[in-house]
Amino acid sequence: MNSYRLAFQMDWTYVEGFAIASIIPIPLHHAWVVDSNGNVIETTWETPGVEYFGVALDYSFIHEVMFETKRYGVLDPCSAIFRKRYWGTAGLNVSNPEQLST
Repeated sequence: MNSYRLAFQMDWTYVEGFAIASIIPIPLHHAWVVDSNGNVIETTWETPGVEYFGVALDYSFIHEVMFETKRYGVLDPCSAIFRKRYWGTAGLNVSNPEQLST
C-alpha cells in the first residue's frame, strides 16, 4: 500500500516482484517504487533491500486487479485479470500442472 500510494502521488513507477532484505537473505514477495531517475525507493523496510527483481506495472492494470481482489499486491495468481495477462488464460485448471508453466 505504501509503494502504490507514493508511486501514484508522484507519478513514478510501481513495481512488484521479489526483494532481498538486508536482515533476511531470502527473496520475499515485495513492492517498491522506481523514481523518474531510475532509483529504487523503499517504502516498507527501514533499510533498503540488497537486491530487487520485479515487474513495472501500469496503473490501469493495478486498478483492475485491486478492484477485482479488493487488496493491494497485484501479482496474484488468484486474480483472473493477472492470469489472463501473464499466463494467457483467465481460467486455471489445477489438475493440469503443465498449464502452470505457460
